[in-house]
Parts: sequence; structure tokens; C-alpha cells
Amino acid sequence: MYIPFIEKGLKILKTNGIMCYIVPNKLTGANYSKQIRSMLSQYSILSFRDYSEIKVFDDANVYPVVFSLKKTKQKFQLVFNYLTSIPTSGPM
Repeated sequence: MYIPFIEKGLKILKTNGIMCYIVPNKLTGANYSKQIRSMLSQYSILSFRDYSEIKVFDDANVYPVVFSLKKTKQKFQLVFNYLTSIPTSGPM
């Protein structure tokens, strides 16, 4: 269900625009996410945060990840965070 939203976001993203999504961690390994991962690799991934070990939503059985990317030819160093608790202060 989340893949069409990512595709649409990428389509309407302007040059130098930034987008950020919270999606299921299935994005990282599910076979049906392979094509969207390939599309995402064409952009500059600014950050990728894996919250799979944290109960983020009380009423949902989903393991979320959050990513942000920029539509630019310049590549950035990826910041990957695998979190086991939610920080209470400071930058994430």
C-alpha cells in the first residue's frame, strides 16, 4: 500500500526537493519492494532510521523505518540509524 505513495512522491518531487516517509520495514527486504528500492537508489538518501525494535505505535503491529531523500545529482553520505529506544534529547 505504501509503494504507490512513494512513487507519486518521487514523481512530484522538484529538483533539490526533500521528501521523508515513514513506512513498514518491508521496504528493506520484501521481494515486492525490490523495484521501489531500485528507484530510491537513484536519489540522494539523506537518512534512514530503523525503528523495528521499538513499539512506536500502540495499536499497530508494524515495524517502521523512516527515510529522507533529496532529488539532486550530488550524492550525500548516508546516515543509517538502527534504534533500540527512542532518544529523549539531542539529534536523532
